[in-house]
Amino acid sequence: MQGTDLAQSVQPIYSNNGSISEGAIEAYEPIERSGIPTTIGEEEGVGIIGTLRNIRKNQSVTGVEYNTISFWLFLCSLTFNGVVIGVIYYFVDSRTFLIQDDHNVAFYGTLGVSLLTLLEIITSAGYCIYKRSEPLPKSRLTAHLAVQCASLTTLTILTCVVTVDYLRIITVPEAVKITLIAVRWLAIGVSLGALVARQRLMYIIFSSSIKVRRNAQRVYLGTISFCTFICVIMLIPFVIIYMADDGMYRKWALLPLAILSCFSLVVLLLYTYKTKATPVFSDTRSNVRIALVLCIALVVSYVVGRLVLAPEPSEVTLETKMSFVLLPAFLGLFSVCVVVNELFGTIALITYLGYDLRGGIDPLRRDNATSQVALPQEVSEIARTARIVDDEKKSMNGVRSSIVPAQDTKSCTNASYADV
Repeated sequence: MQGTDLAQSVQPIYSNNGSISEGAIEAYEPIERSGIPTTIGEEEGVGIIGTLRNIRKNQSVTGVEYNTISFWLFLCSLTFNGVVIGVIYYFVDSRTFLIQDDHNVAFYGTLGVSLLTLLEIITSAGYCIYKRSEPLPKSRLTAHLAVQCASLTTLTILTCVVTVDYLRIITVPEAVKITLIAVRWLAIGVSLGALVARQRLMYIIFSSSIKVRRNAQRVYLGTISFCTFICVIMLIPFVIIYMADDGMYRKWALLPLAILSCFSLVVLLLYTYKTKATPVFSDTRSNVRIALVLCIALVVSYVVGRLVLAPEPSEVTLETKMSFVLLPAFLGLFSVCVVVNELFGTIALITYLGYDLRGGIDPLRRDNATSQVALPQEVSEIARTARIVDDEKKSMNGVRSSIVPAQDTKSCTNASYADV
């Protein structure tokens, strides 16, 4: 009789439709908050439909579900922006020639793509800055959000202006044009430097074996300042070549900057590989996808646009198209759209919908709040809140042995965020 009552009182883990039952979730929540390793709620391989169904039912997102949403949003962004910008490019390129008085089609096409890019920057990075006090945007650091938003916005605007000048719709003085091109590449360098700086910060916090007692803001700004300085140094030969030459050497002037951009992506992937942080702080998968998209865009836009499609002065005719101008510009704007959505699109969507965070993606988990540097105020607040979770973890130590076997819980870090 007692065995029957006990069997009836046990809640099934899964309901009839295959999702986790409410009773199992209620029983699991205290264990999840304690930080005890478990797999309930972190289902692999359920697909996008199952993921959306679980998120809608539980009104919360786990690390696995976050990765699934991020991947599918990346595919949607790649497809949508690729189709829209590709169609506009084909339409504009087929009707725009180098020797032509009227370039209205090219102007409106370039302006439309630029406005689309700015809209996506505002709805993703801009919204994350607006909601910077929320857990997910806060975990990306406000300084990083601001730097990326400013650099990508500057890049988009200057790309539109320089392209319109190349189309001879407006006439910009030579010195001003050189300055605009230099600032545009500087914005690219700052954006890539910001990615490297943040990933280096994640490496120091979570994976480095050396104790580093420094403020995280200084670590981040120091790294991005160094990357910006290197970019400025590489701009010097570009400016000299553009000012001294008006012929074939100009097409090679941007080569050092393209090489520097590729090198920055290699460094980003290196820190990404070495970082063993949780998904809430580290954009491991996103960095790989971003590096792949940017490498392809850099190679295609520079090699194909500048070296293959660009005509020699003696070869210019009435039928010469503006592909060598439009291709780098449209590819650059397409890359900005994909990158900004990959970096902040998923975060903005989850924050807008107001879903709770569970498992390894939750910044309030105590095992997410370990570091070797003093973090800025927004992350330090998370760490102080994590003390509550730490107390719960200690109170659940007696439960660990009855739930999971003893494991080696050696931490890869040496101090707490709250040790500052």
